[in-house]
Amino acid sequence: MRFLLSAIALALFVSCSSDDRNLSYPETPGLAYAESEEDFVSTYGSLRSEIQNSDFTIHKEINFKDFAESHGKRSRDTRMILFSNPSLEAPLISQKPEMGLEFPSRVMVYEDRDRYVLVAYNNTEFLSRMYELNDMSAVQNLESSLSQIVSNSTGNMTIKNESTTFGRNAMTIPSANSFTETFNRLRNEIADSNELTLVETINHQQAASMVGIEMRQNRLLLLTTGEFEANLIDGNQLASIDLPIRILVWEDENNITQISYQNLDTMMLRHNISDAYKLDDVKNMLARMVIEAAN
Repeated sequence: MRFLLSAIALALFVSCSSDDRNLSYPETPGLAYAESEEDFVSTYGSLRSEIQNSDFTIHKEINFKDFAESHGKRSRDTRMILFSNPSLEAPLISQKPEMGLEFPSRVMVYEDRDRYVLVAYNNTEFLSRMYELNDMSAVQNLESSLSQIVSNSTGNMTIKNESTTFGRNAMTIPSANSFTETFNRLRNEIADSNELTLVETINHQQAASMVGIEMRQNRLLLLTTGEFEANLIDGNQLASIDLPIRILVWEDENNITQISYQNLDTMMLRHNISDAYKLDDVKNMLARMVIEAAN
């Protein structure tokens, strides 16, 4: 009898211990996320299916774990899907062309250090403050769609962190060259470089025209430099939500070509990163590329 009571007590202890959740929710400002009820693979599959069954188009899937390991660094399972719905995104880009830097939308599935699986994205309301958008109905339309996709794929409601901003996410300079020449200069330098990888190009103007929305020329380049991002992922898993690095070429209301590129200092502040391997090198490289393409 004593043995039986001990066994029952042990079973209850193990059961309670296994249910004792120690999940540390992410504190990144402006992040929206939900904990999944499934494992990583199942969650990623559910997310992908939810996107495919909605009015979004998948552009790219990125395995950040494989990316980090290919550069000799570590990462827990982390994968991103880049996808878009021009009818929801084009109204925001038309209002603030620089916001083309933030689209396609990015949703990330990741396993944290305690093996909990979460799905995260950048809250559209957070982005609207960063880019000083005025049309909040368009912001809410996109945010509602993203939140629903994440909730459906995880089985839980979306949690949204406070959305304090840390300055502008875009640095912009005018180009003395035509839109086409400016864009081609940047694309060719990335494609021809041994140190850079062109991940994808996105034509926001073309996408907008397919849903009957007029927009000036607006095209995005997504790229990686390799070691900088791999080290960033190794030390700061959630920083992956702001990758890949982005450069946007767009035309303003005066038909002047502008180049906007990601402000990496804003990203460092947002993720509370005091130092990052090769940060200054990458910042200088981006500035040089943009200045050369503009002149």
